[in-house]
Amino acid sequence: MSESLAVSMMKAKASAEEAGEELHYQALEVLNDLDGMFVKQEWEILEQVTNWYEQKNEYTFFDKHGKVQLFKAREKTCCCWRLCCGENRGFRMKIYDSVGEKEHPALVIKRKYRCCGCAIIPCCAHRLDVHYMLDENNNTIGSESSQTLISSVQVPICHGGCCQPTWHINDRHGQTQSTIKGPCFCVSDTCGADFSIYDHGGKKTGGITKLAPKSLKQIGMELATDADTFQVKWDKNIPPALKMAIMAATLQIDFTFFEDQRGVCQGRLCDFWCCGWACPCVPALCCCCCKNTESKQKEANRGSPETQEMMR
Repeated sequence: MSESLAVSMMKAKASAEEAGEELHYQALEVLNDLDGMFVKQEWEILEQVTNWYEQKNEYTFFDKHGKVQLFKAREKTCCCWRLCCGENRGFRMKIYDSVGEKEHPALVIKRKYRCCGCAIIPCCAHRLDVHYMLDENNNTIGSESSQTLISSVQVPICHGGCCQPTWHINDRHGQTQSTIKGPCFCVSDTCGADFSIYDHGGKKTGGITKLAPKSLKQIGMELATDADTFQVKWDKNIPPALKMAIMAATLQIDFTFFEDQRGVCQGRLCDFWCCGWACPCVPALCCCCCKNTESKQKEANRGSPETQEMMR
C-alpha cells in the first residue's frame, strides 16, 4: 500500500459523505485480498517474574503465512482494572496499521467491564465494538460513538449459546451478519480449540483456531504464560469490516478462555462454557489433589539434602 490505512480510511469516509453514499469502509482495503491471518499475543516477562502483576496485552497480526506484519494491537487500561477485574475487565485496544514504514493508529476495539460475562443477565454479557479513529480532517477522535462504529461482536443475550460458546458479529446497524461457534461445552488450553464462523444462512465461511503446542518448549510456555497464537481463516469475499470484527472476536476468545491467572492446579487447562460464562473445570478438586501431592512430596523430601539439591 502506498498510503497508510488510517489516511485511506479518512479519504474513503469523506468521499462517501460527499456522494451521499453509505460508507463501505474501503479504507480497510488491506484486508480485501486476505483470506486469513495469524494472531500472536506477545509474551509479558514481568508477569512471569512477579507471578501476580498483569501487564497490558499486546497482539501482532500477520498474514496467513506468518511473515508479513499487518497490524499491532495494544491494550489501554489502568493497573487497577487489570489486577482487580482480570479477564472481565473493560479495555480500549488500539489497532495500529503496520503496512507502511511507521505505525499509524487506525482503529480501536472497545469493551466495557462486565462482572462475569453471563448472558442470562443482559447487563453482564460481553460486547466488543470496533470504531475508526480519524475524522474527515485527519484528526484523531478522542471518544467513540455510534457515528464511528464499524462493527461489533456480542454474546447472544439470554442464552449465550447455552453449552456452546457463541458470538454474533453485527454490522454497524446492529444486524447479525455472521456467527462464531466454538467446541461444545469444554475448551482446552493445551489441546487447542476450533471456533467455526457461519454466515446468516448457516454456511461455514471460516474459523478461528487456538493453536495447540507442538513441542515441550511450547507446552512449557503454554503452562507458564498467557501468550497464545491463533490462526484465523475466512472467506475472501466477506466485507473488510466483518473481517475486522472477526479479528476483534479473536481477542474476545483469548480474554474469555486463555487470559486467566489460574495455575494448572486450579483448572487452567480446561474451561466449561455455560450461557456466556467460562467456568474453570472442578477447580476445588484439582486444587485439593495438588495440595495433597505437594504435602506428600515435602514429607518425603524432609531431611534429605541430596533430594533438595537435585530439585535445585
